[in-house]
Amino acid sequence: MDTNYSFEIKYSDEDQCYIARCPEFPGLSAHGDTAGEALNEASTALEGIIESYKAHDRELPSPKKEEEYSGQFRVRLPKSLHRQLAEQAAREGVSLNSYVQTLLAVGIGKQQKKKSTDSIA
Repeated sequence: MDTNYSFEIKYSDEDQCYIARCPEFPGLSAHGDTAGEALNEASTALEGIIESYKAHDRELPSPKKEEEYSGQFRVRLPKSLHRQLAEQAAREGVSLNSYVQTLLAVGIGKQQKKKSTDSIA
């Protein structure tokens, strides 16, 4: 699968779940109880859409360019927090990088959920 396609993941209060969308394919969306689940479902759906496009000799849309962001940034934190994160990642059986990505995604999801709740009130 072409991994150059982008995904947007947001929490939906209405659906009470995370929704992942691929902007290059407007009809593609998938749901999940977690951001990771929604992304996994959307990735699977994308694979199917790409296969369908190819089977019908349809031209695939160009992947969205993300020139502004490298996907990397450096964060300085206290040694004690670094240790706590590394130890928890080890208990979870994942890399520190994967663990921190998950924490950030969950935090952003909660923040977006709060914003949407605040805007309704």
